[in-house]
Amino acid sequence: MNAVDNSISGLLAQCIYLGGMIFITAATVVVMAGWQMLLPALAIIVLGLTLGHVYMTAQLPVKRLKSNAKAPILAHVQSTLIGLGAYM
Repeated sequence: MNAVDNSISGLLAQCIYLGGMIFITAATVVVMAGWQMLLPALAIIVLGLTLGHVYMTAQLPVKRLKSNAKAPILAHVQSTLIGLGAYM
C-alpha cells in the first residue's frame, strides 16, 4: 500500500505536466505553422494516446508476473527473519 500511496501523487503530477506540455507544443505548432498543421497535430496526439493505452495494457501483466516471481523470495526472507527472531 505504501508503494502505491507514495508514488501516485508524483505520477499524477508527471502525467498532468506531460499532458500540458503536449497540448502546449501542439497549440504552438498550429499557431506558428498555420491551420494546415491542425490535422497532423491531432493525428499525432491520437496516435500517442493510443500507443500509451496499448503500453499500459501490456504493462499490467508484466508487473503481475514480476510480483509473483518476487513473492517466494520475500516469503523465504520473512520466514528466515521470523526464525532468527525466535532464537534471539
